[in-house]
Amino acid sequence: MYGREVKGRELHFGVSGMLWRNALVMYDRETDTLWSHYTGEAIEGELKGERLEMLQAVPRVAWKDWIKQHPNTKVLVVNGKAYAERSPYEGYFNDPNRTGIRPTKNQDSRLPPKSFVLGILVDKKAVAVPLKVLEEKRVVVFDVGKDRIAAFYDPDSGALGAVRVQADDPIVRIEGLELVTRTGQRTHIGNARLLPAIRSYWFAWADFHPDTEVVEGSG
Repeated sequence: MYGREVKGRELHFGVSGMLWRNALVMYDRETDTLWSHYTGEAIEGELKGERLEMLQAVPRVAWKDWIKQHPNTKVLVVNGKAYAERSPYEGYFNDPNRTGIRPTKNQDSRLPPKSFVLGILVDKKAVAVPLKVLEEKRVVVFDVGKDRIAAFYDPDSGALGAVRVQADDPIVRIEGLELVTRTGQRTHIGNARLLPAIRSYWFAWADFHPDTEVVEGSG
């Protein structure tokens, strides 16, 4: 999630219909500058070189859990439907050999290209935690410099994200939408200060962040 203010000016964004390095490109209606949704960087136009401020991540959660917490949620309806019955990209999702429209600049063999990772930014350091590891361990705790980080995943609620934690009382498990520390302290993920993070194919994350660390973790 990005802030919309650049140089004291609030921008309004739309989808350009273009791709850059196999990722969606946004545009702002004020200057028609093109922006990468993956990095928040202005890649063409009046504001080229500027970068949107990345705010904390919005957690992924299942609809059933979201609506319990936010019963007055507004739902976007297109052509009378609130969701698509079938994705037009189903063939792409199911083909492990198709990695975008064009070849990636950085082909990193540390993980299978179409495997999912939780890509996390800790300040300017990029870290990837394989989703298969999170599916097994639910919580993975690791260090990035002086920061201790916990990545978490709950398959029932769909909650997925990462937070900074205290070294002496780290998060040890997730229960529904609550993060639980070793001493039993509980924090709802809606109240947690989540790090900028994205669920991504490995080939895409590695292409944008070639120096990324891959964390298997001890969880």
